[in-house]
Amino acid sequence: MEDYTEEFLLPADKSSIVSILADPSRFSGITGHIAFFKIFDSEKQNYVAQGSAVRPINKYRAVFIYEDNNGNLNHVLGTMEGPEIMPNQISYKGESDDGKMSASFVFSFIPKGSDTRLNIKSEISLRQGFFSRLFNKFYGNMAEHIVKCHIIPYLSKIGPQVSYNLTEISKTLGNMNELILTLRNLPKIDLGCVIIKGDTFKFVASIKEGELRNMRLKSNGDEINGGEALAKLFTLNGRAEMSIYKLPAEEVLLEKINKL
Repeated sequence: MEDYTEEFLLPADKSSIVSILADPSRFSGITGHIAFFKIFDSEKQNYVAQGSAVRPINKYRAVFIYEDNNGNLNHVLGTMEGPEIMPNQISYKGESDDGKMSASFVFSFIPKGSDTRLNIKSEISLRQGFFSRLFNKFYGNMAEHIVKCHIIPYLSKIGPQVSYNLTEISKTLGNMNELILTLRNLPKIDLGCVIIKGDTFKFVASIKEGELRNMRLKSNGDEINGGEALAKLFTLNGRAEMSIYKLPAEEVLLEKINKL
């Protein structure tokens, strides 16, 4: 039995994190090693493609993917169930068709104001033999590998939940040269914000009448503000995602007035 537990604080509310982990497709994607390719249909009593399911339940045909020392991809077929959702916990569990492997992932939430303390517990059981020795040789503790090298890096990029008053008007994924050109020609919105996220940085700024304000760049542990943040952003390379949001100011004002 391999197991690993880690707890850390995320700058996001519980609902933001739950919306990711309660989605089986997103969960399987961020594990890096598990893919769901069919769902169980309780009416047909069989696994089918998701689009063909009449009464689907949270049980999936899954494939566990791993790489050997020669760089070859290998796989293990099995099933997984989940998410099982409780007030402050989400879990998934599964096993291989031959019964030689089982896995479980439990996510527990502790709200801390606008932040959330997340506890992740991963357990992977491998029957002793060539299969388990291969895993240990290449990955070490596989339960730890999935949490530390896949799940945590993804979840760590989650920021504060975007207010429901914000309307996303564009999302662009591309290299920084392309995004900088878009940034130079922002839509002429009265009020909004822009967020650019790369592997090692995050840039945020408010938009007022088509102009950038309150710029902030976090990169490799450093934080830069104002015009220096924008200047530094122009020197960054690689691929990133840029989202632009519009804030309907009158709607927000009316909402505040109604609460008085």
